[in-house]
Amino acid sequence: MDENMAKFVHDNVMGAYDLVPKDGSAPDPAFYFDWYKSLMTNPTSSEWKGYSLVPFFEAETAKYAHDQFVVKQGDVCVASYPKTGIS
Repeated sequence: MDENMAKFVHDNVMGAYDLVPKDGSAPDPAFYFDWYKSLMTNPTSSEWKGYSLVPFFEAETAKYAHDQFVVKQGDVCVASYPKTGIS
């Protein structure tokens, strides 16, 4: 993993970690249910270079893939519509 991707992953993991109570108590599941419900019922999409991205796909991810991803000999790229059973 290169340095930029490591920072990207670290920042996102730490962002989630910040939501966990530090006093040893269990997290309030209602917060997460409300957050998830809001995410599912009010999806937002971002834009990158004039392209609208599907909800939940961040422009920062598209930028990273465009700027940093290197295709290697023998790589196979599989693309499909969501929820079509291709994995």
